[in-house]
Amino acid sequence: MTSNHKGAIYTSPDFARLLADWAVRNPEDYVLDLGTGEGVFVFAAYQRLIQVGAAKSSAVKQIYGSEIDNEAFSQFQDQSKRSGLFFPNVELCNFFDQSIPPIDVIVGNPPYVRRSNITDVDYIRQRVREKIDPAYEETQLPRLSDLYVYFLLHAFSSLKVDGRVAVITADSWLSVGYGNILREYLVKHFEIERIISLDRRVFDNAQVKPVILMATKKAYRKSWSVEFVRIHNGLPVDEIYQYVVSAKNLGGDISFTNIKENDLVKSHSWGIHLKVPHVYSLIESHPLTKPISALAKTQIGYQTLAKDFFILSQVEVETWGIEERFLRPIAQSAKYFTQPVISEGQKPSFYVFYCSDSKEALAGTNALKYIEYAESKEVQIRGKDKRVVGYQNKDRIQKASRQNWYDLKTRMIKRGLAQILIPRLVYKNYIVYWNQAGFETGELLIEFRPKQQDTEEIYLAILNSTITEIVYRAHSQLYGGGTYNMNSGIIKKVPILDASLLNPRQIDQLKRAYETFIEAPAVGRQNIDNVIYKILGFSKQHAQQMTEVLEDLHLASTSVKKS
Repeated sequence: MTSNHKGAIYTSPDFARLLADWAVRNPEDYVLDLGTGEGVFVFAAYQRLIQVGAAKSSAVKQIYGSEIDNEAFSQFQDQSKRSGLFFPNVELCNFFDQSIPPIDVIVGNPPYVRRSNITDVDYIRQRVREKIDPAYEETQLPRLSDLYVYFLLHAFSSLKVDGRVAVITADSWLSVGYGNILREYLVKHFEIERIISLDRRVFDNAQVKPVILMATKKAYRKSWSVEFVRIHNGLPVDEIYQYVVSAKNLGGDISFTNIKENDLVKSHSWGIHLKVPHVYSLIESHPLTKPISALAKTQIGYQTLAKDFFILSQVEVETWGIEERFLRPIAQSAKYFTQPVISEGQKPSFYVFYCSDSKEALAGTNALKYIEYAESKEVQIRGKDKRVVGYQNKDRIQKASRQNWYDLKTRMIKRGLAQILIPRLVYKNYIVYWNQAGFETGELLIEFRPKQQDTEEIYLAILNSTITEIVYRAHSQLYGGGTYNMNSGIIKKVPILDASLLNPRQIDQLKRAYETFIEAPAVGRQNIDNVIYKILGFSKQHAQQMTEVLEDLHLASTSVKKS
């Protein structure tokens, strides 16, 4: 179903050995490899079966797997022949069509394919629901899931009681909404032994942050705890192996926390337990903090559905000569702003095409020439091997049901402008912007609109504090390129100081600290932090702990980037 190496993110043999050696324990174990690729997990499982006493003739028959890509499967077959092996149950086929017997072990690196690239999602979802539980509602298995989530859920149903799972995946399922069903399924049917997060990049050809899941399926479960483990400093796999196999203490290179099963609430980000497990609860449980959803309306910036048409650089505006009345400045991304305030009179890097007039009313304008050019241009459909003539013929634009396909102006006027803009992507610098200039909001920023009137400046101080940056990064998805990515739904759960609970003196102190922040961000942030720590009743030790935690979150980002 997926093809042409989509999702082909290959695992190194040492990591395959680590997972196979933990999961395969008996010579009679039947093993399922999730996404065979060139066979690294097949060979690791085979070697482990031999090691625990299986006969070679039996071991090759005990391993099941599938690969849909012809080229990858041919490479697997060639390597098998060179080793004098033949695996009759590793097939060239769609994983969701393969007949799989009851198995004892699941290992592998299921394919990482973004939801927008899954062309047969309806068929896959149907097959998964048939396997895990036909009674699952459509909303319980979101269409927004990435492919590896479907792979895992589909495979779990074939695993015997007391069977073991040892897989390496992208870590997004720990935090994002579409991971709810996977987290819920694991808590209900498994005892999770450990979840291991790796600061360094493991997959060379993808910006994916890896996580290892090790769990055992249980019919009846007693109370248990999950060990959330974070591997620092690019620790060699052999040393990780020693930790997993013998629980060898590796000092500062590994940090971990144990979380009781009852505390693994499905709607809560599990990723927090790998980032800031101790200070997070201190912030979240404080009586003066609340989730952002209780304090403000948040909304992602404009998703134009045709960014290369609607978003224009200064050069493009001058080239087309588009009239000023059909343009609005837009804050497209935090990368184009170096200061905390987007000031009035500031020259924008980008404009958004801003026109609701009919083409008849536009006669003689350069705006009309630009529209007519767009209607005759061949356009690539994102995530699909398909092109159409004219932006107006893109499916997503047609489904938007605009009176004029190019009209964003009507929606923009209705929505209004936001004064507070939070970046969705953060690497080193975290700044929340005061949109004094009234720029429109691009899709890489999130609008923050306080529910309490006249509190914008107070929340700008709160949002630019160290504590908010910590909980922001804790909730964000850290990708393989070292960038923290905030989801527009997840941000609603981020706990921050509630401005409505502050007294006039505290408000005045925060405002004055924020004024300093505008002029000198480093000094101003320290002033903001000092005020907030005093409001929350935090000691000097707490403040130092916050500094250390934030430094560690920065280190995790740069470690991933450098690796």
